[in-house]
Amino acid sequence: DVEGSELDVLKGSIHIIELYRPRFAVRVYHRKEDLYTISGFFHKLKLENRYKLYLRNNANSRGILDLTLYAL
Repeated sequence: DVEGSELDVLKGSIHIIELYRPRFAVRVYHRKEDLYTISGFFHKLKLENRYKLYLRNNANSRGILDLTLYAL
């Protein structure tokens, strides 16, 4: 759990991502720009050809938004 450093972790893992193509569930609610910058990360590296991106709101019982970007 990296609590707001998701993009930094992805950037530091580029070689592993390109080599092994892992699946991701990335929280995109910590910063207001996360949804755009993290999905843009996949687009910039042309990884959208290898991944399908899905966005889901996993709101908890208190109704708090918990947006998750899935890359499968």
